[in-house]
Amino acid sequence: RPGPGAAGRPQTAPSWATGALVFGTDPDGRSFWPSNFSRRVWRPALKRAGLAEQGYRFHDLRHTAVSRLIAEGADIKLVRTIAGHSSPTTTLQRYAHLLDSRVYEAASKFDQGTNRAPKHGTDSLTDNIRP
Repeated sequence: RPGPGAAGRPQTAPSWATGALVFGTDPDGRSFWPSNFSRRVWRPALKRAGLAEQGYRFHDLRHTAVSRLIAEGADIKLVRTIAGHSSPTTTLQRYAHLLDSRVYEAASKFDQGTNRAPKHGTDSLTDNIRP
């Protein structure tokens, strides 16, 4: 069961969550308070990995996971759900910079596709557009 949220209110797990936490403090699976998690788990893990001086935050893992999903072409609604954003717009606003390369890739694939099988002997997409 997730631990308390803002103002001590219990947090409810998303419908896809099984109730098991990745990081718990006791056999019952109760969550760490953020300060305890950082002190007991995160900082020691960074130290063991030789990354203590890099300034990584636990939240950086979340950002990396969402960024990789988008870079691999995951549906934005799926990414929104995984990230826990209130709407796909929130996800798009935060991660829009990652879509730039995907737009370029899509345009390149489109151009390659149109150049492979030109209509009526033309070799350009614009040659196929009729006024």
